[in-house]
Amino acid sequence: MTTTSVAARLAPLGAAVAAALAGALAGAGLTVTAPVAGIPSPGIGVLVTLPLIRALLGVTAAATVGLCLVPLLLGDSAVADRAEQVLHRARRWSVVTSMAWAATAVTALLLHTAEFQAQRDAIGLADVTSYVSDVATGKALLGVIVLTLLLCALTVLAVRHGERVPAEIRAGLGVFALLPLPATGHAAGWMGHDYAVVALELHVVSAVVWLGGLAALAVLLARDTPLLATALPRFSVVATACIGTTAVTGTISGLTQLSTHGSISAALIGTPYGGLLLAKLACFGAIALAGAKMRWRILPAVVGRREDCLQVRTIRREDCLQVRTIGHRRSAFAVWASVELLLLGLAFGIAAVLSRAGFG
Repeated sequence: MTTTSVAARLAPLGAAVAAALAGALAGAGLTVTAPVAGIPSPGIGVLVTLPLIRALLGVTAAATVGLCLVPLLLGDSAVADRAEQVLHRARRWSVVTSMAWAATAVTALLLHTAEFQAQRDAIGLADVTSYVSDVATGKALLGVIVLTLLLCALTVLAVRHGERVPAEIRAGLGVFALLPLPATGHAAGWMGHDYAVVALELHVVSAVVWLGGLAALAVLLARDTPLLATALPRFSVVATACIGTTAVTGTISGLTQLSTHGSISAALIGTPYGGLLLAKLACFGAIALAGAKMRWRILPAVVGRREDCLQVRTIRREDCLQVRTIGHRRSAFAVWASVELLLLGLAFGIAAVLSRAGFG
């Protein structure tokens, strides 16, 4: 595979990453305030960089989980040889994304330590150790680092041994690695702490599976109609569940946080947190519309193209698949998946700031 073709395949994921960074940067611009005289501050650089890294943490987590889900979405494909090529590529790329996930978690830990030790000009290993020992977020990030490194080791084994390292274990470990951080955010201080944390964890998991699964299909299968027609209907069921879960849990979490300010309407309109929540709600509305287009228009067309292809009796099956692959390089699925991923990335960036934003 040439460098150009790899770049073209990764373009939808790149759009999600760029949008996540843009959303986090815009959100940071709304919430980061100038240092107050006499109060230690880690500096604008740390305060702005931290939400960017948290946004990257979310996107790399989504990419990893999505790649681990590909074998489950393809199942026992009728085009076994082509499916194995795709699965091998997914396993190799999941090594890279899991390493990136671990690296962003390490970077986030260092930045959180610098924020916590704002009075210091530089931090050392002792400061990081103290942060992990004393602060819940430090413990959570250490847990994420350990779990992602373990997942990276499993993905390396999967590259060598294929599906003898079950995709269910890899995907399950990826989802498990998502759980520590939400337990240390805003929800940790809410009334009904246990329920709030569960709602936030469900929100994070559903959003990650949604973005990651769609990104995996767009990157790996957009140019392969027969395999896409196998995986897309299965993912559509998963995505529908994710949309519903994200909407319900996001509403619960947002209203719970706004209620701590007193008047929900005043907090929604007159605070940075409320403004970010409205921006995220607008993103969700646009994403839902794109998802509806995908479910009701694109999915039937993709399945129909596969059926047309398999009904051709005068062309060898391999030739038919090749024609379909080449003829739909910029298919409607690829276009709408890129749009949806861009919007999801933007929502991830805003969410990264929301997880740290207050009402000031």
